[in-house]
Amino acid sequence: MSKSLDGGATWSVLGPPIVGNLVFSAGGGTLWGSQGSQVFASRDGGASWQSVGGPQVYAIDHLVPDPVDPHRLYAATWGGIWVLQE
Repeated sequence: MSKSLDGGATWSVLGPPIVGNLVFSAGGGTLWGSQGSQVFASRDGGASWQSVGGPQVYAIDHLVPDPVDPHRLYAATWGGIWVLQE
């Protein structure tokens, strides 16, 4: 994935390699991404990423930031819902 801050004139890489999902939590200013069963977080617009865990066994199908609590993220897998609370 990539991003542009100048209307598409230039682009830079966004996200950890092979991102399956990418969502933004507006309340917390966090960009969330997943790769397989791992969740990654960026708090600097995608410049750097930190692994924050994951369900370990199941690949993540969807990421959904909590609309009320900006420090909570839901990760949907075929095995159920995983909740990350920072």
